[in-house]
Amino acid sequence: KLYAMPGVKSQPGMTHYRTFRGPNTLFPAQAKVGKFGDVFGLFGIRGFGDVPDGLSNTIFLVEAGDPVPWSKPDEVLLDAKKLPKLGVLAPGKFMVGMLDGSVRSLDLQKVSEKTLRLAIDPNDGQPLGKDFND
Repeated sequence: KLYAMPGVKSQPGMTHYRTFRGPNTLFPAQAKVGKFGDVFGLFGIRGFGDVPDGLSNTIFLVEAGDPVPWSKPDEVLLDAKKLPKLGVLAPGKFMVGMLDGSVRSLDLQKVSEKTLRLAIDPNDGQPLGKDFND
């Protein structure tokens, strides 16, 4: 129940809380568990100081449109050409958890795809667009 989306009827053991996987994400496709299975090894980084764009500018979790078993690491594959289905509670809106622990509600009518991709990439060296904070 901890990973269930409040207000959404899903099968038991399913979650919409996922992270992005693929090039230019915290979880590149080739990522492996680090030494001693530490969580940072999954990111391919040694610590939070190794996130060049900053913790408050990098998305860690996303409210994905499609649920998966919470115990299965089946993350949202980020396609270079098309954004995946995001959000389930409100059309066009979805929640994200940032690496700094903050949570934001984003609206695809207000946040550009470019800004969203900048927030997903932990190492692009670019500031987020002003539309990320609207």
